[in-house]
Amino acid sequence: MSSELYEILGVGKDSSETDIKKAYRKLAIKHHPDKGGDEETFKKISHAYGILSDPEKRKQYDMFGTYDDSMSQNMPNFNDIFENIFQGGGMGHMFGGMFGNSMEKKNKGKDKTITLRVSLEEVFLGKTIKYRLLRKKYLNGDDCTTCDGKGKQFQMVQLGPGIITQNITSCSVCNGNGKKYDEKFSTVEEEIIDIPIPRGIPNGHRLAIREKGDQYGSLPPGDIIVTIEHKPHSLFEISKRNVVDIIYRKTINLYELIYGFEFMFEYLGGDTISIKSSEGIHSIQKPLCYRIPNKGFSYKHVKGDLLIYLSVSIPKSIEDIKKIENKEETTELKTENIYFIEHLKLDTIEI
Repeated sequence: MSSELYEILGVGKDSSETDIKKAYRKLAIKHHPDKGGDEETFKKISHAYGILSDPEKRKQYDMFGTYDDSMSQNMPNFNDIFENIFQGGGMGHMFGGMFGNSMEKKNKGKDKTITLRVSLEEVFLGKTIKYRLLRKKYLNGDDCTTCDGKGKQFQMVQLGPGIITQNITSCSVCNGNGKKYDEKFSTVEEEIIDIPIPRGIPNGHRLAIREKGDQYGSLPPGDIIVTIEHKPHSLFEISKRNVVDIIYRKTINLYELIYGFEFMFEYLGGDTISIKSSEGIHSIQKPLCYRIPNKGFSYKHVKGDLLIYLSVSIPKSIEDIKKIENKEETTELKTENIYFIEHLKLDTIEI
């Protein structure tokens, strides 16, 4: 009785189904054409496995040294055998997509990164900003020499004695595209895109504008990754402790500290906020940081506060103190949005 098929797989006639499957896995990885192996050798080991993995065909082959040729009409494709044996063994994630099946991750163009500088007023209110985008389209490219145009790099990994797996990664040179694109292949198009700025978005956060990046060949365009950068403001800054809290700093003099003070400023949303202390501050045991609740940024259902941070200017001489006492205040405060220091919460806070 013939044992040729067993010899092709390197197993004995008494080998179990598991032994035959393991032998095929090892040989299929080694001899697959996509890995640089010989196509005829791959066909032979796949043919042998197709017979010996089927109980009825194996029984016929063991008894007569041959098999019914009519059955070969239903023999699966060699690549199908290869894919099914690895996926069926629970290793589909490792080998799936290697030969173009539905498990393969779809490639796309490279993402394009931009930095968008926005004012605190735009962040406070939320706004859609028009952006002039220059997009490149690469109509053609040269095959990547690193991966031979396949877009993938293969590496054999031995997990243990007789156990070999294959690590498949996107080519780092061509980003998995299989092509290397040069400027000589590119054209430039201009497009005005809308970039929505969410209310209260923190400095440094990123947004993704889908499929508006550069396009490489027939691949779908990549994304635009927008990094938000807050512009410096003349009156306000963002708390380092809590990114939704807004800080306003005000310097008062010694006379105002003792006898009371009042001032007002235009806030980010356009309202005027008035701060008043009718009796002054007679004891300074904590940093003068007052909190107005829910007046900061609003971001993803979280509301921050407005922090009024007071500092005191100390006069250098008695004459300077007399000048402050004789100074008449003429500022007329609005009656709306007046916050009295006596009613505000005094916080010890890192800012």
